[in-house]
Amino acid sequence: MALAPSPDQARLHPGTVPLLGRASAAFGGALALVSGRSIQQLDNLVSPLRLPVAGVHGLERRTFTGMCVTHATSRTLDAVRPSLREFVDSVPGLLLEDKGLGIAIHYRSAPAAAQAVLSTVTAASGNVAGASVQQGEMVVELKAGVRNKASAVSDFMQEPPFRGRTPVFVGDDVTDQDALQWVSEHHGFAVAVGRKVTGNFRLEGCLDVARWIEDLIAAEDDGG
Repeated sequence: MALAPSPDQARLHPGTVPLLGRASAAFGGALALVSGRSIQQLDNLVSPLRLPVAGVHGLERRTFTGMCVTHATSRTLDAVRPSLREFVDSVPGLLLEDKGLGIAIHYRSAPAAAQAVLSTVTAASGNVAGASVQQGEMVVELKAGVRNKASAVSDFMQEPPFRGRTPVFVGDDVTDQDALQWVSEHHGFAVAVGRKVTGNFRLEGCLDVARWIEDLIAAEDDGG
């Protein structure tokens, strides 16, 4: 999928929110968003929907019942925030995105700085107990904990309305690989979109995903 110039410029296709709403209704509410974005960012993207959601790679999660669970605190990263900001300010084209539980440095406008970004974030992680480094597409993120998308999916699958269902995960980014692997290992449908990740099923792009979801909705409407 093409990257937006910056994270806050990312927009969903106009038909995405209605499609997600129909899918959630068809699946009895068993549809969740699992993302590196914060829950607030995700809510803004899919408004007026309010879905079960895991944000910041699983460090925060909102259940189907609306209960919010966090596995870290933003204070964990306070010691390295100033140095990471200073580094970003010193390299033209870098963008710092502070999500509280994670600090991401995007280098999509400065690809030559990729190794410097990784080295800087990795060094910063050594100064923060419990922190971990998450690489993504043109981004390296320092997380305030070790949770990931796989752990978020696992947690959802232990709760209603997901419990007892076959797990399904759709992902297209390297940060989705652990969740795709978890779902595949648990006899589910790990749907890799594009060529950056692997799963036991594959779709080529966003339009294919939308058509597939439409087919799933139709199958549910016909009684499964």
